[in-house]
This record gives sequence, C-alpha cells and structure tokens, in this order.
Amino acid sequence: MQTFSNMRRNSVDSRDIIRYGILLVALIFYEALSTIYYLMPPLFGFWFAVTALKKERHFVWLAVCYILFYEADHGLIIGSGCLFLYIYSRFALPAIEDLIISRAVITIVSIASAYLCYYALISLIYFIFGMNPVSFSWLFLYYIALESILATAALR
Repeated sequence: MQTFSNMRRNSVDSRDIIRYGILLVALIFYEALSTIYYLMPPLFGFWFAVTALKKERHFVWLAVCYILFYEADHGLIIGSGCLFLYIYSRFALPAIEDLIISRAVITIVSIASAYLCYYALISLIYFIFGMNPVSFSWLFLYYIALESILATAALR
C-alpha cells in the first residue's frame, strides 16, 4: 500500500493542468492584445524573471509556450527565446545571484537583461544570416520599467 500512495504524490493533478491551461490561454490572449496596443507590455521580461527565480517546472513550461507564441507573433526566429532562457538561467543568473543579495534588485536586473540581451542575440543572429535587423525602440525601456514594478510586486 505504501508504494501506491507514493505514486499518487508524484502524479500530476488534473486541476493543475486545467488551471495552467487556462492561464496559458489568458496569457496568449494578453500577448495578442499587447501586439495591438503598444502601451501594454508583452510580459517577455516578466516571464524570464518568474521562470528564473521560481524554478518550478510548471512556470518553465508556461514560459516556453508563451515565448514561442511571442516569437511567432512578432516574426522573430522561433526557439531563440527558449535558447536564451536556458543560457540565461544556467549561466548568467547564478552569477547575478552571487553579486546581488536583494531579490527585488535581481528581479529588475533579470527583466532588463532579458530585454536588452535578447535584443542583442536577435540582432546578432540577423546579422549572421544577413537579414534586416530588428529596430531598437524606446518602448523597451518603458516595458522594462513597467514589468519591473509588476514582477517585484508579484514575486514578494
């Protein structure tokens, strides 16, 4: 009987699947709205910060799905955001966590570096393949500020 109870604790709850599925649909709807209304931040940096700092499996899958939809919706190279998320959370974030103690500052640095470093990565990939580069907009700074406030409040 002990074996069966252990198997039950490690199984996936159907309520979690429904809850995260509804959250994913709402996030995709929000991302589509943020494409239409430019003052709504796309929550790109927010998902980098949440995924990197929470380190929970459910958030990683939500972030991967959201980033793939974000890239497809904006005409970016599919999979480059997921590659960047992996490299960032594996190498850059531990170095940032060693330097900075405050969780709020780590969140803000994560969001700022997500936007700026991802822009640099996309520009590098476009340069290598001889494509027209993505133009830098001052809206990135607005998005960084707004998402930093949102993520700092959400991750308390």
